[in-house]
Amino acid sequence: WEFLNTYPVPSSNGDNDALIYLLTSRAYITGQFRDFDTAENFLKKAREINPQDPLTLLTQSNLLELEDCYEEALVPAQKLYKQNPYHVPGILYLAHRLMILDRREEAHDILLMSKERIESCNIYLLLITVEMECDMYDKALSHLNQLKSYIPFIEKKLKIFIQTMEVALQYLCGNSKKAISLAKEIDDDFHRDLVKNLSAHKKKKRIKLDV
Repeated sequence: WEFLNTYPVPSSNGDNDALIYLLTSRAYITGQFRDFDTAENFLKKAREINPQDPLTLLTQSNLLELEDCYEEALVPAQKLYKQNPYHVPGILYLAHRLMILDRREEAHDILLMSKERIESCNIYLLLITVEMECDMYDKALSHLNQLKSYIPFIEKKLKIFIQTMEVALQYLCGNSKKAISLAKEIDDDFHRDLVKNLSAHKKKKRIKLDV
């Protein structure tokens, strides 16, 4: 917020995209502070410039979610997706809102269709996450392998994150040996302990409890 305040919002500077960016950034940050009246004022100004701008719709959805208005937060996300089904943040927002409302099949279908249209790491990661939450472990592992083939060169943090997902999926798919092998490549205490525990119990049967 202090950084944004070094860039006062002009009444008009001829660059509507930049103005909407500044206004929606202020709306989002003040919303995080739970100052929804101020956030709505910034959003109102952005909507006056272009109510259909993706940032305007995404920010509106964000603020409604922060106010725990989950059904209402879905509406602008749906509007953006209908307006542009190739807009990656819009796809992610819509799938996330559907997951919050426990409409997992719809979220899964949208992500599955979107990954065929767009090669996006973020779409794949959310798709895999949804499939893990829905106990679709084989599908999640298959999509993780697809993702790895699309991004042979990735930054270290993302690579480690994908490795941790693969360890979990290999284990959940019953491939304990593979999970142990992959976990050994991750240099942190959690995975070192995981290797010890899996190695000690690899002959025991894993069961799933009803919850």
